[in-house]
Amino acid sequence: CDVAMVELRIHALMLLVVLCVYVVTAAGFDTTANATTTATTTTSTSTTSTTSTTSTTTLTPCVIIAPRNATLLSPAATIVDDGTIVSFQCQEDTSLSGQPTELPDLFSLVCNEGELAGQFASGCTPIKYSPEVRMEDGNMELYVPKGRDFVFNFHHQRESLSDALSSQRAADASLETRLSKTGKSLTNLVSSTALSLETELASEVGQLEAALASAIGDASSAREATANAITTRVDDLSTLQGTVSTNLVSAGTKLTALSTAVSSGLSSLATEQAQGFASLSDDVATRTTHITSGLNSLDGHVSSLSTSVTQVLTSLSVVQSKEAACQATGQTLDYTSGQCQQDTSGVSFASTAPTCNSGAKGTLHYTSTKGMLICDGTKYMPVYVPPIGSLSTNPADSCTQLLEAETYSAAGFYWLLVNSRPVRRYCQGTEDLGGDGTTPEAFATSCQFLEDKLTFNGVAYVGSSTSNAKIVYCLDGKNLGGDGKTSANAATTCQVAVTYFGGSEADTYYIGTPSSNSKLSCGRGGGSSTAAASCRHLVKLWGISSSGVYYVLRAGSPIPVYCDMSTDGGGWMLILSSNLSGGYGEFTTSRWGSPNSGGSDYRIEATGGHLSSMIIGTSPSSRGEIMIRTHAGHTRKLTGLTSMNGFSGTCTSCNCAGNNLGGGVYWSGGRGGCYGSTHFGVTINVGGNIHSSCGSSTHWGHFHRSGVDAGVYMFDGSCLTTGKWPYRYTFWLRPAM
Repeated sequence: CDVAMVELRIHALMLLVVLCVYVVTAAGFDTTANATTTATTTTSTSTTSTTSTTSTTTLTPCVIIAPRNATLLSPAATIVDDGTIVSFQCQEDTSLSGQPTELPDLFSLVCNEGELAGQFASGCTPIKYSPEVRMEDGNMELYVPKGRDFVFNFHHQRESLSDALSSQRAADASLETRLSKTGKSLTNLVSSTALSLETELASEVGQLEAALASAIGDASSAREATANAITTRVDDLSTLQGTVSTNLVSAGTKLTALSTAVSSGLSSLATEQAQGFASLSDDVATRTTHITSGLNSLDGHVSSLSTSVTQVLTSLSVVQSKEAACQATGQTLDYTSGQCQQDTSGVSFASTAPTCNSGAKGTLHYTSTKGMLICDGTKYMPVYVPPIGSLSTNPADSCTQLLEAETYSAAGFYWLLVNSRPVRRYCQGTEDLGGDGTTPEAFATSCQFLEDKLTFNGVAYVGSSTSNAKIVYCLDGKNLGGDGKTSANAATTCQVAVTYFGGSEADTYYIGTPSSNSKLSCGRGGGSSTAAASCRHLVKLWGISSSGVYYVLRAGSPIPVYCDMSTDGGGWMLILSSNLSGGYGEFTTSRWGSPNSGGSDYRIEATGGHLSSMIIGTSPSSRGEIMIRTHAGHTRKLTGLTSMNGFSGTCTSCNCAGNNLGGGVYWSGGRGGCYGSTHFGVTINVGGNIHSSCGSSTHWGHFHRSGVDAGVYMFDGSCLTTGKWPYRYTFWLRPAM
């Protein structure tokens, strides 16, 4: 019942809402129609005014978009939308139609000469520009600058505006009357609708009560039918219980019979098992007797066979002894008589060469170097002589002799006698093109020759003669140099000396060429015991490409440094990282900070003399390079340095020119704190004037300009900043290899 009542209430409310919407919509349509008519009339009037000089009093609604808080004191003005939109009625002046450019003059006329002159709070300033004017559905929109007080009137007649206001008020009164009538009609309609809803509700309640009574009667009938069905089912279950009891009694009888049968079967099975075990025992005893007899017989056969084998071995030993005795006298054993006899065929064979004497005459013996030999009674003589040059024991004197002896078949390696030693050399016709590189006499003319003829990689003697042949390592036809143990046998890289020739990283080797080389440490910089000569050597001599901290030698002692292995070919050693605020530009054996990639303060633990030895002393060209970088990405490389001694002993006077590093490069250590700034960094070709100048590419670091008591960061002629130490500079060295 509650559900039905709720549904009825919902229907009633929905009906009321529909009625209200209908009434309000009807009223809205009337208002819109009235507005539409007015707009249409306005448009028509405007059109007519462009073709006729007849005066009209029809008012056209105008809208002005004005800045917030604009002041308009026109009697016809109405402020709407929080003072942002100003709207009012105005009579259109046909003489101004289509002339938006003359509006400034109109504003001047209204502000200064019309009936409204002097009525504005802050004065009326004429508009000095052509405003943007748009017409939207008969309305004119004017956009004006912020902060202006203004009035907008096409025809400055106060009476026209008053008439327009009166007409609008009459229209408002008419609308109020219509709304009052509509309200009364709506009240009557609502009352009638409520009465109708009450009648319908009473009818619906009566129908619901009748339906509920019918449902209760149906439920009583169903309950009675269910009770009858349950009684019938109980009777059926009682009958089934009797049947089950009978079946259980029958099953007990059958189970007793089955138990008796099982007991009888088990007794019979036990009897049969006892009989079977007795029979099996008799069979096992019989078989054991047979096996024992067989084993005894087998023992007899084994004993007899053992005796026979012993006799055979004894006889074989006797025969072997007799054979040896016969061979010692150059005779053979007659196996029938067991006596030695002379070989009537004149030829005998032996697995090992017996002593050649009269008794061994005719014995044949083969060797891999001399071929088949035969004993003539005093010495072994070759039965077959191999071609000349085919064996080390039968070398030719030259390629020409091979060709003349007609033993030369094709170009290839043959045994030739060089300095009384047989060696393999390549003959092509009468021309000796080179040896196999195994000895100085077998020198190869080049590693490429060995690659072409033998596909050889490894250690070989290479040269143009026996006297100048040097041992080198050949790899894919390339000569990688010698073992580096002597200047004449210099290795091209440490990898050759250490890896290919089995040297030690802790040792020093001659690296370069036989004509130009240096004795260098061949360490890979991984620890103090394997320190390298410089960061550049790690790149050139080992092919290392990963930047990081490595050990290098400083006056024979290993120190850790940071190596940049990627910039401009790699091999750069960081010597200083600083914001150049003063100090630490004087290099000593005291380290400042820890080796790093240039992101924090650091100075290498080496004097200028040490740096000169590490950079210039390891460079065959006796030249060094310096690279200056900033954290902002500026980079400059200067070359031709001949001495690094200038990194020590830097001057302390205000404007000294710095220490010469060679190649026109000077170092200023930042120790002369005068005129607001030190001079700290690298300069080139400045002569005696250290002062910087923006636009001159001669300074890299922190310097002050002449007559300016403040420092400036300089790079490539640019004055970067005069701020207090925001820039970080890094200085890197490497030998020019």
